Amino acid sequence: MRVQRPESKEIDKSAVVSHLQSLYGFAPDLEIKSLPGGTESAVWVTQGRDRGWIVKVFGLDVGPIEKIRDETELYRYLNAHGIHVPTVKPTLSNQDVSFINFKDCRFPLIVMRFENLRMCTPLTITREELTRIASETARMHKVLMAYPGKEQLMLKPTPAEVWVNKDEPKSAFEALRQSVHAKEFSKERLEKFAKIDTRMAAYIKSHSPSLPQTETIIHADLALEHAQLLPDGSVYFFDFSDRVWGAVSQELGTFLTMLYQQEDISFQRWEELRKRLFEGYQTISTLTRNDQSAILQKALIRLLGACKYLAVLAKDTPSKHVVNWIRRGYELGEYII
Repeated sequence: MRVQRPESKEIDKSAVVSHLQSLYGFAPDLEIKSLPGGTESAVWVTQGRDRGWIVKVFGLDVGPIEKIRDETELYRYLNAHGIHVPTVKPTLSNQDVSFINFKDCRFPLIVMRFENLRMCTPLTITREELTRIASETARMHKVLMAYPGKEQLMLKPTPAEVWVNKDEPKSAFEALRQSVHAKEFSKERLEKFAKIDTRMAAYIKSHSPSLPQTETIIHADLALEHAQLLPDGSVYFFDFSDRVWGAVSQELGTFLTMLYQQEDISFQRWEELRKRLFEGYQTISTLTRNDQSAILQKALIRLLGACKYLAVLAKDTPSKHVVNWIRRGYELGEYII
């Protein structure tokens, strides 16, 4: 019988506080509160005298610890080159990553400076705000082309490609059908999703991107959620756990899907946002014909990969968020094809 491993969100407040006091030197009266969101990590924010730090406890499936240490190095590199990303607080022994023990398991943990951020939404984001985020994304891509640690990321597939190519379940729709969320859709809607799923997969296979593609280290989960604004209007990027060496078309394709899946908007609004995203990006970097022609195919890979991932992750846990995300994913997939 397989023993279920504990999750980072099960770790209680007292354990986190004790860890921060002993390894990071936080005050004895430290107060923290947990933040909502996230799928595999737990996030806390400090309050009181030690206000101003974000504590991220990674899940056990995060992979090799070197991956997290490289993420902190990436932050240090980007900050040094004028890109606003998290500033990591080291332990008292000058380590960027520490480990908190829980139920005989060691969970990696990092502490980052808290920033007062504002998140835009697809419905309310202004032309100026999206242009700023898009142009700063292009600038970040340029900076990361020369990142010293890029070689270890070059052979890694994007998370969306990993999920869309997983053998079981065989498709995003099959993952949905096997989850508790299938009952939230009518028989007719499910039949429609099945057809769209098949057509999306066929489109992906028949529209292989032309080479060469412009490549760099990409965030690989870039969305308005992960590209927020500081009080002075500067763009602040965070959560690079899915980073990989890949095509900028993949980054922009992912961003496009998130602009639709985050909340209900019209396709007319989505087309406006798509135009602004590309125009803003090209104020800094030129998108080649090959780059532009690959974006929608990459968007479909992301849509299927994300739907499959969420359906599997929340297979037995009802979630309105997952239901809406999958619904919008198939809506956008149908629109694209």
